[in-house]
Amino acid sequence: NKEETKQFPQKVMAWIGIMDLKSGELFYINANADSPAIKKDGQFRILEDKEDAILMADEGFKEYCIQMREGDRLFLYTDGISEAAGGTSGMFGTDRMLDALNSEPDADVRKVIENVQERLSGFCGNSHRKSWTKSWTPAATRC
Repeated sequence: NKEETKQFPQKVMAWIGIMDLKSGELFYINANADSPAIKKDGQFRILEDKEDAILMADEGFKEYCIQMREGDRLFLYTDGISEAAGGTSGMFGTDRMLDALNSEPDADVRKVIENVQERLSGFCGNSHRKSWTKSWTPAATRC
């Protein structure tokens, strides 16, 4: 519907990163996506990037760089996790996600993702017939 598109324009949300495996430098941009969680110094936290970009062909964007070290981890996710509804409890949010990530921050990558999935499942229960399972896309990696 053209009128609807004018009223609610579509936008692309993306987090794009390139890591130099030799130096450990991670270069990235954030275009209106949820910022990933990063594990540095033993705990996960949200990677702060203050200026969101809008991906447009004619416009530039702010590039960030962070130094990754051995043992650091990056957890990427979609808003299907942070915005998952839990009945009258509101949204799952990043605080609950960080609690799940930090419950076993040194576990293998599969276990880290499983911990988030279990917490998310417990939070959502049967609300929205667990619609978050269709819209969540986690990925984790470690250095």
